[in-house]
Amino acid sequence: MKKHGINRAQNYRILAIQFYQNGNYKKALEFIQKSISIDDNSIAYFLLGNILEDMGQEFEAVTAYEKATNHKPPLGEAYYNLAIITDKRGEPDKAIDYYHKALEINPEITGAYYGIAIILDDRGEKHQALAYYQKTVEKDPTYDRAYFYIANIYDEWGQKEKAVVYYQKVIELIPNDYIAYNNLGSIFEELGRYVQAMEAIEESININHNYYKSHFNKGVVLAHMGKKVEALQAYDKVLQLNSNYIDAYNNKGVLLLEMGKFDEAIDTFSQAIKLNPQHEASYYNRACCYALSGKVEQALEDLKISIKLNPRNIAFAKKCSDFDIMRKNHEFQQLIK
Repeated sequence: MKKHGINRAQNYRILAIQFYQNGNYKKALEFIQKSISIDDNSIAYFLLGNILEDMGQEFEAVTAYEKATNHKPPLGEAYYNLAIITDKRGEPDKAIDYYHKALEINPEITGAYYGIAIILDDRGEKHQALAYYQKTVEKDPTYDRAYFYIANIYDEWGQKEKAVVYYQKVIELIPNDYIAYNNLGSIFEELGRYVQAMEAIEESININHNYYKSHFNKGVVLAHMGKKVEALQAYDKVLQLNSNYIDAYNNKGVLLLEMGKFDEAIDTFSQAIKLNPQHEASYYNRACCYALSGKVEQALEDLKISIKLNPRNIAFAKKCSDFDIMRKNHEFQQLIK
C-alpha cells in the first residue's frame, strides 16, 4: 500500500509539471497539492513554490521554498530561489546567505555565483564581485551577462584592453547585444582607435536605432575625427530620442562654440542649464560664448556661477583664451585669483 501511495504522488507530480510547463498554473497547483497530501517531500514543495511564484503569490511561494529546504534532502535550488526573492525585497545580506547555502548543497548552481557577484558589484566591492563573476563563467562559459559585468569592472579600473576582450566575448555569445557593441565602441574611442570605435558604434545602431547612447558616442567619435557637422547631426539624433540627455546639449554646444556659432551655442547651453541648473560645465561654456561675443557682463555672471559650482574652473579660466577680451577687467581678475 505504501509503494502504491508513493507512485500516486509521483504521478500527480508529473501531471503538475506538465500543466505547469504548459502555463496552466491552476491545474498544476491542484495536482501538486494532491501530490503533497500523499507524500510531502522537498521536490514537491519546490515545485509548489515555482507555481505559486509564477502565479504572483510570492509570500506563499517563500513558505513553500522554506519547506523544501527543511525537508531531507534539502534542495539547493530552493535556497537559490529564496535568495532571488530576498534580494528583490531589498535584503542583500540575507540573499547572499541563501546563495551560499544553495552552493553548499549544490556547487553547480551557476546562477548563485552570479547572484552573489551582482550584490557585491552593486555595493562597490569590485574585487570580490569579479571573483564571483569569474567563478560563474568557469562553471558556465556561455554565461554572457557575467562576461559583460567583468568587462564593466575592467573598464572602470582603466584596464581597457581587458575590457575589450570581455565585451568581444559577450558579442560572440550574443551577436545582437547592442549595449556591448556601444560600450566596446566607447572604449575604442578612449583608446584613440576611432575607426574601430565607429565600426562598433554603427553596429550597435544597426541593431537598435533607438539606443540614444550609441548616437551620443557616434557624435563623440565624429568630433574627434574632425567631422563636426556630422557630429552635430548625431547629437541632434540623441536629443530627438532623449530630450533630457544633458551631455548631448553640452557636447553640441561645445561644437557650435568651436565653429563660431555663438548664438546657437548659447541657446544650446541654456537648454542644458534649464534641465539642470547645477550643470557647471554649461555655465562655463556659455561664459566662453558670451566673452567671445563681447558680452562681458553675461560672461562674468556665468563664470561666477561655474566657479561657485566647481572651483577648479578658476584654473581653466586662467588659461582659456576665450576670456582674453576680459583679462584686464577687475572683476575677472578678482574671480580667477
